[in-house]
Amino acid sequence: MLRLHNFYFLLYLFTFFFLAIPALKLVDGVRVGQFFILTTFMFIFMDDFLKNKVQWKILLYFFVGAFIMSLISFNSLENKFGEIKFMIKYFLIFPAAYYVGYSTLLKLNPKRFIYLTEISIFIYAFFAYIIEYAPVPKSILDKFISYREGWGGIKYLDFQGTFFEAGWLAMVIGSMLLISLLLRFQFQLWPKKKSLLIIFYIFIVVTLVLSKNKTVWIAFILILLFMVFYKSMLMLLYSNKYQPNYMRYKHALLMMYHKVDTLKVLMGVLLFIVLFFILNSSLNEPLISAEMLQEKLEKERGKVFMIVSSMLEESHYFGGYGFGFVEAYFTLKPQDVIGLGEGSAMVFNSYLDIWLSTSIFGLIFHLGLVYLSMNKAYYLSFSLPIYYFIFANFNPATGDEFYYLFLGFSLGVATYLSNEKKREYV
Repeated sequence: MLRLHNFYFLLYLFTFFFLAIPALKLVDGVRVGQFFILTTFMFIFMDDFLKNKVQWKILLYFFVGAFIMSLISFNSLENKFGEIKFMIKYFLIFPAAYYVGYSTLLKLNPKRFIYLTEISIFIYAFFAYIIEYAPVPKSILDKFISYREGWGGIKYLDFQGTFFEAGWLAMVIGSMLLISLLLRFQFQLWPKKKSLLIIFYIFIVVTLVLSKNKTVWIAFILILLFMVFYKSMLMLLYSNKYQPNYMRYKHALLMMYHKVDTLKVLMGVLLFIVLFFILNSSLNEPLISAEMLQEKLEKERGKVFMIVSSMLEESHYFGGYGFGFVEAYFTLKPQDVIGLGEGSAMVFNSYLDIWLSTSIFGLIFHLGLVYLSMNKAYYLSFSLPIYYFIFANFNPATGDEFYYLFLGFSLGVATYLSNEKKREYV
């Protein structure tokens, strides 16, 4: 008979695995990954309920937010596609994903969760390489893969594995790389043979490079720069100005951020930027080019930003056009915008999208969720919300369960570490 923690390990592994195959559906409209999220949540909730440890505040936050956003959406008279699906996600799937993420370290110990993330990363990358380079029959691929539609209705695959697109592959693998590194650092869980771990991390980085996603690198750089900035602010606020730096500390956070070597971080960021531009200029198809930027400004994100800004201005910056309005608007009134129309339910910027759909309240709800998920006392709970905040500004990330799963995990890590500290002083 499996022990309880082995049961949870397998349940989380199945959840992570099937969430990465969004094209695989249990029934029409319900993905297998969502089913496993709800199943895992059910077991965790029942366990917490029996132990009187249910996190009612988390569930209440989502329920109140979903209720108000739904009322705002119902109040809109605009055309909307799939409005009820959005409501089901906000009432049921997203809070379940957040709660499952929050409970991770309470059900699995840090070592087991590190193994879970690294196994998952390997599976995601393995499928990406197999799909890209192995002669897999299209009849098999069609069952598990989501194709993107390009000009002229031509459908194609990026280096995306089983995810919807390459950006999703990069977002998830990048966040898991961050989790693996920072959890190993936080708990000092390094293997005896570090060379194998280094090879594994190089494998992950190569996978991220092949995805050709720029946001993941922007996120990593900005996290490092935020840490340097935050350390500088702590130094300014809590160091004794009459003594040399690092002689006295008035705040526990300064002790932790003292380990962040400002000079090395800045030099590393500068070196990365230089190497990126050298590599970019040497490629036959650069990751960034003047033509690409012009296309994004004129036919993609720049054009969408102007359209959304105009609609927000018309609503006196209140928004509230309703869930599903974006897909309906760009389908019924084509704007010659790349990536929007039938089948695309969100614009590129999650916060603009939720503002447009559910008013300024929806924006406050989402920014509040990022803020509540952040705890600056620990590297991981500081970095992960920033990472997903950045992705949400460049991608419709808030429509994906991984976004809520890992924001919940960030809060759960901070809670777990805070409880560990309390036990030390008892």
